Amino acid sequence: MVMRKGLMAVGVLAAAFAGGFAAELTAGRVAQAQEQPAKTISAQAFVLVDAMGSERGTLSVEEQGAKLVLRDAKGKERVLLGCGSAEGPYWGLFARDAEGRDRYVCGARGDGEGSGMGIWDWNGALRYGLGAARHGCGFILKNEEGAEIIGVGVGPGGGGGDLTLKHPFDGHVVWQASRTPQNPPEEADQLPPP
Repeated sequence: MVMRKGLMAVGVLAAAFAGGFAAELTAGRVAQAQEQPAKTISAQAFVLVDAMGSERGTLSVEEQGAKLVLRDAKGKERVLLGCGSAEGPYWGLFARDAEGRDRYVCGARGDGEGSGMGIWDWNGALRYGLGAARHGCGFILKNEEGAEIIGVGVGPGGGGGDLTLKHPFDGHVVWQASRTPQNPPEEADQLPPP
């Protein structure tokens, strides 16, 4: 009986040793296999989480297209790259403040009909806009109240555009030059003397 217990103990120790040795060999092979990077990883979404498990970023594919979203510590979307417009696909880069308001947007419409960019101030007012579309291109500068101060527009082929300078306080037109059939360039108002 004592002999049987002794043999059983030796057998258990031998099995444990053999199992540990096999595990060590297998772990070494797995570690070596993982050193080779995967050539392709397929997924519909990747989620980045912080140390507390809160979502801080996503790379995903949605109905309108793929997008990357980066969030701050409070979970607010701060940067979006990809497709992101409620009105329809607009591919671009969107940077938002802590309140979720756009501060910088640059991109192109999904249908190819236009592209542009905008910069908003600390109050959420659009201050600078630049765009190009089938019907023309131009840019605007606005004051804090959202009133246009400078506007430049050009129609297809360089015609039909104008340049307008407005007073920053009361918004009246200080100077305007138009390229229209009624006001050809040679008859357009000239800049006033300084």
